[in-house]
Amino acid sequence: MRQAAGRGLQTRPIASAGGHCQAVDKPGAYDCSGRAPCRGRGPVLRPEVSEQVTQNEQKAAQQYQQEAHRASLAGEFRVGFASYLPVRPLIYGLDGVENVDLVRAPPSHLKRLLAGGEIDAALLPVTDLPCFGHRLTVLPAGCFAASGPTLLTKVFSQVKPEEVSVLWADSGSRSSVALVQVVWWNLYHRRMSIIPFDPSSGKAPPDAQAVLLIGDRVVTDPPLGFERHFDPVAMWHEMTGLPFVWTVWATTRQKHLAELYQLLLEAKQQGQANLVNIASEYGPAYGWPADLAVRCLARDMQYDFTEAHREGVEEFLELAAEQGLVEYSSPLRYYTP
Repeated sequence: MRQAAGRGLQTRPIASAGGHCQAVDKPGAYDCSGRAPCRGRGPVLRPEVSEQVTQNEQKAAQQYQQEAHRASLAGEFRVGFASYLPVRPLIYGLDGVENVDLVRAPPSHLKRLLAGGEIDAALLPVTDLPCFGHRLTVLPAGCFAASGPTLLTKVFSQVKPEEVSVLWADSGSRSSVALVQVVWWNLYHRRMSIIPFDPSSGKAPPDAQAVLLIGDRVVTDPPLGFERHFDPVAMWHEMTGLPFVWTVWATTRQKHLAELYQLLLEAKQQGQANLVNIASEYGPAYGWPADLAVRCLARDMQYDFTEAHREGVEEFLELAAEQGLVEYSSPLRYYTP
């Protein structure tokens, strides 16, 4: 592990046109009210916003059609993702491609869907990558990552960081929970007791020592009464010099990887070219103030999966494995374009 530069302190019910998908967050398991995972673009938008979104994404989708025609020879691509605002640039325009079926589900639900063959590719949390062994191929077409302070993973605490021993943790992201455990052990030699809870059905008790929230709720529904706020992603970057990757595209497919990779790559490239538009169009629907949505997508987030991001994934998995948080004994397999 790289030497630390210092000790810097730095889903949910999802509406769809056909009804409401209730995501019940429990450790390692999710349920969609007995129904199949929601399919569609995400939260319900105001009519005028929805029309603008449709126009922009139709333009992006038109640029995919030649590649989509080639990919149609492989049949339909079923692509899974968690419906958070920062994920939108990675799937931009894909719902306008005829042979792509978008499947929305909470993060750990994606692992089950991919393992069961119900989807072909997913924005998979990095803690789930080793679970598949050699059946999985990482597609470096895009990722959801950061190399410094973000608005998406925050520890709210009543005590100093070196004093935290009990953490109430949003159970929606194993990767974020593991990140906090890795950072706190390596910086403070602290092992925490983790109490999972579902923020969509209730808040952590006001006398909780510390609370971890992830995703949109950090901005839209932060807990009150906590004087100290710590950003584990910024702490990770200061500790290792590497970006932290929450999710990356991965597939269990063995054929037509070139077509699938190209579709996902072009979606990311179109999303990167429309970050401000995406923030303006989708931010309010996810409960984000417009200025914070623009800051998050256009400044804080990283979507290219570079060699540094690959190193960040592998360093994180090695440190997590040392603590028994994941099983990581064989190297990941990457698709080479």
